[in-house]
Amino acid sequence: TEFYRFQENVYRLHSPEFARIADSVFTLSNRHGFNPYLIMAIIYVESRFDRRAVSRVGACGLMQVNYPVWKKALNIDRKKLFQIDYNIELGLTILKGYLLETRGDIVKALILYNNGYNYTGNNYHEKVLASRYCQHANIG
Repeated sequence: TEFYRFQENVYRLHSPEFARIADSVFTLSNRHGFNPYLIMAIIYVESRFDRRAVSRVGACGLMQVNYPVWKKALNIDRKKLFQIDYNIELGLTILKGYLLETRGDIVKALILYNNGYNYTGNNYHEKVLASRYCQHANIG
C-alpha cells in the first residue's frame, strides 16, 4: 500500500487538474449511473481534458456542452460553464437524457450527444469506445 500511496501522491502533484477531473468523473459518474471510464473517454475525445476548450460551434469545457442549445433547458450559468464539476454534471445530465431516450443504447446515446438530431455519419462513438479508457474497462 505504501507504493500505491506514493504513486497516487506523485500523480496528484504532477497533474493536480487532471487528478481533480478524475475525482469529479468518478463521483459524478457513480451518481448518474455511468461507468467512469466511459466518461473519461468522452472527455478525452471531446476536449483532451482541457477544461477551457471551446469548439468551432461554441461547445464549451471538458464535456463540450453546447451552451446555445442547452442554456434554457438546463438553466446553465454561463459563468460556471468551465468549472470542472459543473461542466461534467451538465454533460452527464445531457448524456443520461439521451440514454433514457434510446432505451439504454449507449452507441445511439453517444451519437446524439455528439450530433444532436443532425446525425452527420461521423465516427465519434467509435472514437469514444475505442479509447484506452473504454478498452481498459471492456466497454463497447
